Amino acid sequence: MPGRSVVIEGESALMFEDFRRDLRGQFGGAGPLADVLIDQLAGVLWRLQRSATFEAALISWLTHQQAQRHDRDGVSFGEHFFPSDRRGLSTTRAPGRQRAQQLHHQIIGRTLEAAFSNSDLLGRMGRYEAHLMRQASRLLVELQRLAPQEKD
Repeated sequence: MPGRSVVIEGESALMFEDFRRDLRGQFGGAGPLADVLIDQLAGVLWRLQRSATFEAALISWLTHQQAQRHDRDGVSFGEHFFPSDRRGLSTTRAPGRQRAQQLHHQIIGRTLEAAFSNSDLLGRMGRYEAHLMRQASRLLVELQRLAPQEKD
């Protein structure tokens, strides 16, 4: 079963097989080579869908790490929150819920700043996603080339 190597823990092998079957319905009928290409395309597109989840999880993890390093012992003083690293995050001109959202966005921004300047994890995720897109495009071109031509 081709899905065993693509589907990871927490994902549904049945959903992958349904997805692969749908692709076979759309592109199938051109022979065994097309079937192999369809299986490859299903795996690439499945991983491409997963990359958005990975990116969100990465940002959540980096935010958690940022909070543990900098914000755990922070203090509020007037309109400012000062994390333990002493870089103030302004919460001015925003009532209650908006102020909390503004602070959250600032913490996420600081997390992304750290990610971009230090480890480039998000950059690597972007390159991985671009690689999958190129693979999918090449497979689609080859499948279209193999597809039986419709007779008028």
